[in-house]
Amino acid sequence: QRVGLLNPLSSDLDVLRNDPLPAGLETISRNQSHRVTDLKLFEFGKTYHRKDERYWENSFLAFWVCGSDRPENWNRATHPADLFTLKEGIHRCAATLGLQLKEKQKDNRLLFSVGKQKIGYAEGVSTQKKKAFGLEGEIYFASLDWERLSSLALAAPKSLKDLPKFPGTRRDIALLVDRSTSFSDLQQLIGSLPKSPIQRIGLFDVYEGKGLPEGKIS
Repeated sequence: QRVGLLNPLSSDLDVLRNDPLPAGLETISRNQSHRVTDLKLFEFGKTYHRKDERYWENSFLAFWVCGSDRPENWNRATHPADLFTLKEGIHRCAATLGLQLKEKQKDNRLLFSVGKQKIGYAEGVSTQKKKAFGLEGEIYFASLDWERLSSLALAAPKSLKDLPKFPGTRRDIALLVDRSTSFSDLQQLIGSLPKSPIQRIGLFDVYEGKGLPEGKIS
């Protein structure tokens, strides 16, 4: 049952929201009308509920994704954002809080839990709801129970480490390798070094041709 307001500003704003989904769809609609189609949104908020004479509110963390899964780039293809794009973001969020989520699929939903406690779900937005907001393309939505998630995060074991003594620096390194060597092979090799100070590895250029031995790339 919805929670009504005693003194609403208008008939359109006469109840408190009990679902975070519509607000995000309205934001996506506004962006799509300005030709902004690649979106990854989140919101912390509350929903309000009533059953007979009992009232309560829930805190949530919600996500919406649509359009391409990454910005356009000359050397990599873009793909439509999907349920797995959303799932990856949720797992990263949980890992930042020191939690490992379990998931299972039920009908067209992904259900998330920590231990035996249900945390939330992710799903595709139905055609009917997209039509109501004049939306185009596939849209995916997730809602997590923030109160439960944050309480579990506070109870999770923490590990701390000293702040670095020196500021970070960037180094550009050129390597001569076989053409068959992939970047992931190099990334895995460098990452396996014991006590390595390297925090992040990125590939910014590949050269082959004049000046290099046959079958080699730099």
